[in-house]
Amino acid sequence: MKKQFFLLVTIFLTINCFPGQPDSISIINDQDLHRLIQLKGTNEIIKDYFTNNKIVSNSDYIIAIILPPMGCPRCEGLISPFLKDVNKFDSTLNTAIFVFYSKSKPIYQYLKDRKYPADDFYIFTNNDFLGNFYFSSVSLQVPYFAKFNIKTGDLVLSKSTLGLDYNSDVGKSFVDAKSPCEKYDKDIGSPLSIQNKTLSIRLNLDSLSEFKNNFLSNYRIFTVKEDENFLLSEIRRISFSEDLKYISFMDDLTNSICVYSKHDEYYTLVRNIRAGEYEDKLFFDKQLGDAMFKFLKGMNIINSMYFNSEIFGDSVIISTSLPEVFYEDVEAEKIAYINKIVFLIRNIYNADFSSYITLDTNFSIVSFEHTNARFFPENDKIIIPVSKGWPVSGTGSVPKNDPLENPFISEFYNFTPGFAQFDMSGKFQKFIGSIDTIYAFYKLGYTYFKPLVKFYDSSYWLADSYAGTIRKYDINKGEYSNKEAVLFSIPEIQKKLITAQEGTLEYIKSFNAFLNNYIIDFVVLDNEVLSLVKSGSYYLLLRYSFIDNKILDQKIIPNKISDYNCNSLHIKKIGNKALVLGAYESDLESVIVEFDCN
Repeated sequence: MKKQFFLLVTIFLTINCFPGQPDSISIINDQDLHRLIQLKGTNEIIKDYFTNNKIVSNSDYIIAIILPPMGCPRCEGLISPFLKDVNKFDSTLNTAIFVFYSKSKPIYQYLKDRKYPADDFYIFTNNDFLGNFYFSSVSLQVPYFAKFNIKTGDLVLSKSTLGLDYNSDVGKSFVDAKSPCEKYDKDIGSPLSIQNKTLSIRLNLDSLSEFKNNFLSNYRIFTVKEDENFLLSEIRRISFSEDLKYISFMDDLTNSICVYSKHDEYYTLVRNIRAGEYEDKLFFDKQLGDAMFKFLKGMNIINSMYFNSEIFGDSVIISTSLPEVFYEDVEAEKIAYINKIVFLIRNIYNADFSSYITLDTNFSIVSFEHTNARFFPENDKIIIPVSKGWPVSGTGSVPKNDPLENPFISEFYNFTPGFAQFDMSGKFQKFIGSIDTIYAFYKLGYTYFKPLVKFYDSSYWLADSYAGTIRKYDINKGEYSNKEAVLFSIPEIQKKLITAQEGTLEYIKSFNAFLNNYIIDFVVLDNEVLSLVKSGSYYLLLRYSFIDNKILDQKIIPNKISDYNCNSLHIKKIGNKALVLGAYESDLESVIVEFDCN
């Protein structure tokens, strides 16, 4: 039984577990995309941090789990086995959970529910401690195992849980480790030889004086009221019903879907919908039996996950990843695990299941980014962004001679669709759109392809967020029309400015410094398009005219209102007008802000 468990751990972690893009990225070698390295010269800072936060140990060492809650839920399945193994090999060695989250109240419940067998728990509401480390993924995205010498401030050993082929030897390696890890010199370690500067969009964003009368200042704030039966953490993946009477979103820490109704000055909870036994067993092979189900569930292997949602009438459609577990070989008792894309349709008032949709995806040339699916029931369509190739999917290192996977080979770009179109029963119909040619020019593959889609007047409108374009797509002809809004463009980057070697992950990651602008959302109004753009630390509302072929106006949307920080922004078409909607968070509560942008 134990052997089967570790086999499954390897399967599910190598198939799927990447923040923001579950079910599409498979990283076998966690050292490629997720590494935690101490910065040179930070020993004294770390020592003081341990002292000031009363982080203590019975010895010079402490084993810590560096935990971003819900960063990779399935990765968290390794935490308890690891801590138990550490205790088995050395029961005197202190273990701790270092959890980083802005709201302390909901995180207590989160940790209580998981019952991790650690000696101590430390909750940090800011990321100051993380500033002492280099993350190959830019920020903390997945849990790490770490060992520190609290007397010297050294990081002794660290491993990402993503892609980790876990066995008890991992626990023993942490118990035995004593020597400090090699430090990262941030002054010479950067792959870029130029400074990261925000690009300007028609105005110089380095000068706030040019914006002094250009803020969206007419707005209303609606409190998302607390409910005695549900403790809200933070709003994620929010959507608004067409009539704006309801919102649905994923609660960050519970991975549940919340439906709220709008009132004069606030929103109240209608329904909190959580994944349960129905989802867990929907695609669980009955031949495996209840005992195997309970075992896998108890080890956090079976873990149904909710993502984005949309409200249509009295129903909410939820994008999910459900466990499909079955005998791959009955005689050999070999068990297979697949994360299955399923769209559940549930009633918003009683949470009853009315139906579910599975996708006709019997081909492997692309991956489906189902967490960003859009539903158009009036057009009988589901539109899902697609991706392919390394490093978005595949193995830890670039497949050298595979034109389907290697973005550094020109043949890779012979087939680069943007979306897949399905009918509402899940039957595949066709691919639509394509990625921008800029990604082929710089050999970036799908890494920075973040598309958006809208449906107006029997046509799709497709946006390429980082390329800065919004284009009309003729459904009947299956091609782009000549109607296009170019809000900004990726600057010409001299190859000499990229010091990382082409063909490496560092080369692709180095373009982060140049891609500071991206389209968040947009609506089309007659001969104009209104779009929300993030540029550096600024949120902008741009008004583009198809008649003049240029931006006519732009305004800044405040990223902070009183004590509330902007979490996400959206724009909705209301008749022939538009409304900007924002989810804002403080340490104590969440609010929805409506901006008048007319």
